[in-house]
Amino acid sequence: MVSGATLGTFTLSSVPAGTYNLFLYGANYDGNRGAAFTVSSGVPLGGFSSALNPNGAGGGGPLTTFVLGGDYVEFTGVTPDGSGTITGTWGAVSNPNSGLSGEGDFNGLQLQFVAPSPNRRHWPSV
Repeated sequence: MVSGATLGTFTLSSVPAGTYNLFLYGANYDGNRGAAFTVSSGVPLGGFSSALNPNGAGGGGPLTTFVLGGDYVEFTGVTPDGSGTITGTWGAVSNPNSGLSGEGDFNGLQLQFVAPSPNRRHWPSV
């Protein structure tokens, strides 16, 4: 969790060359905050770079379904740099659903392999 103007950072290292989808999850315990994300490459699917949790200011308990733009975002066409690194940030949101601001919650990520680099002869092993 970050607060105010503070940004959190994440780094994925030793990522094989290729193209990926990156899923980033952001929700607090009662589903009324979220997080704003940036990634070193790729495009946010549907234009959603922030997860704005759907619950009102009083909360409503933990979220039980995954909703694009609600509790996660997806960046498509993500590629590591020449040293195999993908970086990103997360920060606080002003959530119009709850009227709350000043908190950014980052819960985790998934990196989904899509296609090998044209210069690569083998698929990454799992």
